[in-house]
Amino acid sequence: MSTNKHYGRHLGLALAMLWLSLVVAGKAGAASLLDDVSIDSDASGAFVRITFTAPMRYQSHTPVSSGRELRIVLRPLSEDDFPPSALYGTETRSWGGKEKHALRTLRYEGSRTTGSLLTLKFSHTVHFKVRTTPDMRTLVVRVVVPQARSQLSTARGPVTYSQIHSKAPPSRVRGKRFVVYLHSSSRPLVPGKFSKPAGHEDKQLFVSEADVRGKHWYRLTLGYFRTRDEAIAALPSIKTRYPKAWVGVVAGGGATTGQLGGNIPRGERGGRLGRALDAGRQAMIDGDYPRAIRLFSAVAESGDDRFEREALELLGLARERNHQLAQARAVYERYLKRYPKGPDAERVRQRLAGVVTASPSEREIKLAGSPTVRKSAAKHPMRWDWYGTLSQEYLRDQTTLATDPAAKRVNTSRLTTLLNMTARGRGSEYDLRAQLDAEYAKDFETQNAGQNAYTISNAYLDLQHKPLGVGARIGRQRHNGGGILGRFDGILVNYATTETVTVNVVAGYPVDLNEKTRVNYDTRFYGLSADYQPLDADWSFNAFYIRQDREGYLDRQAVGGEARYFTPDKSIFTLVDYDVTYSELNTFLVQGNWNLSDRDAVFATLDYRLSPSLTTSNALIGQTTATTLKQLGQTFSESALRQLARDRTAKVTTFTVGGSHRIREDLQVSGDITATKTGSTPSSGGVAATPATDLEWLYSLQILSNDLWFEGDSSILTLRYGDTTSSSNYTVSIDYRHQLSGGWRINPRVLIDYRDQRDQPITQFQVKPSVRAEYRITQDVEVDLEGGVSWEHQTDKVNGDSHTGGYFVSAAYRWDF
Repeated sequence: MSTNKHYGRHLGLALAMLWLSLVVAGKAGAASLLDDVSIDSDASGAFVRITFTAPMRYQSHTPVSSGRELRIVLRPLSEDDFPPSALYGTETRSWGGKEKHALRTLRYEGSRTTGSLLTLKFSHTVHFKVRTTPDMRTLVVRVVVPQARSQLSTARGPVTYSQIHSKAPPSRVRGKRFVVYLHSSSRPLVPGKFSKPAGHEDKQLFVSEADVRGKHWYRLTLGYFRTRDEAIAALPSIKTRYPKAWVGVVAGGGATTGQLGGNIPRGERGGRLGRALDAGRQAMIDGDYPRAIRLFSAVAESGDDRFEREALELLGLARERNHQLAQARAVYERYLKRYPKGPDAERVRQRLAGVVTASPSEREIKLAGSPTVRKSAAKHPMRWDWYGTLSQEYLRDQTTLATDPAAKRVNTSRLTTLLNMTARGRGSEYDLRAQLDAEYAKDFETQNAGQNAYTISNAYLDLQHKPLGVGARIGRQRHNGGGILGRFDGILVNYATTETVTVNVVAGYPVDLNEKTRVNYDTRFYGLSADYQPLDADWSFNAFYIRQDREGYLDRQAVGGEARYFTPDKSIFTLVDYDVTYSELNTFLVQGNWNLSDRDAVFATLDYRLSPSLTTSNALIGQTTATTLKQLGQTFSESALRQLARDRTAKVTTFTVGGSHRIREDLQVSGDITATKTGSTPSSGGVAATPATDLEWLYSLQILSNDLWFEGDSSILTLRYGDTTSSSNYTVSIDYRHQLSGGWRINPRVLIDYRDQRDQPITQFQVKPSVRAEYRITQDVEVDLEGGVSWEHQTDKVNGDSHTGGYFVSAAYRWDF
């Protein structure tokens, strides 16, 4: 009874939070780029998943592999259908169980000029690896604490995620074996961040450890060599890359990082079952445990002895990470019954010991092991998490003309309050989440009196029933895919009909960012989509149909889909959106990434789209008297309205190619070239025509460095040149961060910009230095102070030269609860 009361109290609070969300959701609709931050821990660290509400292209990150702060450079794939205030604003996000993780804060800072920065700050030095999903809507950061890495250095112990994707270890043998030590450090090393010397690709690269004169050392090791003479003979070629290499000896295989699946011969891993295992591992990395369970279950039931042993162990691990402890226990016991001996069995016994106390009854174990486990999963109490962030920031921005110092103009004087609240309940049957993201901006400028804004970006309740594979999300939300344009108030239902197919149904009202008093009931839409993920393939697919009506007019009716291809070193994402009533291709997008090596990567993007997305509502663009389609329909017929919508919609084609190269561990360079062509729009309906642009070019180069001046610092130098129809632009940006003693962190920045306008005899030169300081008062409270000045000189051959100065200051605090 007490458990039911406890459950009911939490559920009641979540429903109350949803009710509050729905009440205030009608007030306004704001945009938020950060959709969710979740962390899943294991013995060696955690996976941090950051989900965006718009595709964000990963550019680079610094430091490369370890530090107390990780800075990730991002760029939006497209600026269409998403407000610039979100793409180029500042956001923070909290997450549950913060006291259990090394990650302390996460902050997004958007910038059109230098690239957007996602900054993750940790309580101590950690190792990390960054990757993005093929659709560019999620970043996954693998975090490993140094203490855990030293524990992982032996082949014994529990299986961890890092073991799934690390290099294969040398086999354990009796006696001594000869190796070449390539590099030694008092800091933990990550083998995947180093490359093998040329001519020694057949050797194993791993990390060994040693204590010398009371100090612990980590050694990058290449092995094995049959004799000392063979190792010595290899030294000259090795030293061309690792000049301090020396020959050594280890006993019994040394201390290495292990890998699941090492028992399967490489030549046998390319078949259907091998691909299914690889896809399951990737699902584990992505945190998609239900998919991993389906994949590993299929392999475990295949009857193929080459793969069944590994699949069983991974299946138990996936169920454990999915909080299905009774099912995990049943799988581990099944494994030990079939494979009772060997080092793998010992590892599984340790796993079993870790979950046995959490499995409450033998009856649940039997249920978990039955063929009908999906419909009879063992029940456990819901585990609840309540967390959020409350922050306030005051910003003042003022400009002064040098010719008239008394003529001061206050551009901004505003106090912004942000509230993010999340309630999460997780159990063996249900996952529940309630989310509220709200903002209130108080404007102190007299000319902006009455423009105070209270906005809501997210306000929803999400409920998933795992045994049935059914879920629903109701409220204000943004869904990636399915042909949905932007945020909406409504409901999204998903159902896993089979192991490989999920059907989604959606209906609701698009959020009108200009309407701040009510839900946009004048416009409604509904849609159907399906996701297909084959168990043994690197491809996945989505197809959708959607219809939207506004004020009795057909606004949009489209079909389309997505295709994704993903392997450890390559990914492709394709999106097609076709409007069947206008017979127009709304969007065609292809994005590809290819990791050429552990140091080099390239990417390319082809993006064709109508801007803005073609809807009948586009007929209102540029109208000065009519604000609704009904008003405009009093003057124009429906076919004329549709033609006006076509006329207000431009065709935009963008092609981007770029890449990155790691020169050394503390220095890397990345760059890209973008070509864009925007078509013209004709004059019609009282709206003037807009000319087409030339082929516009943008060149960008970034140099990222860490430990440049002090240990733990990071620097980003950005160089950009834009050759557009209206002007030539040159930009230089320097961004530096350093951790001071006493909890302070400083971030000085300098932006230098030069613009030469083509259509007027005007040039502009601007310099903007600024400095930001952060201080963490407690684990949950941080203050930010920032100030900067700007100087601008404009040369105008017609109206004369002018000088402008200005400054800005901001003060903020953030409380994570």
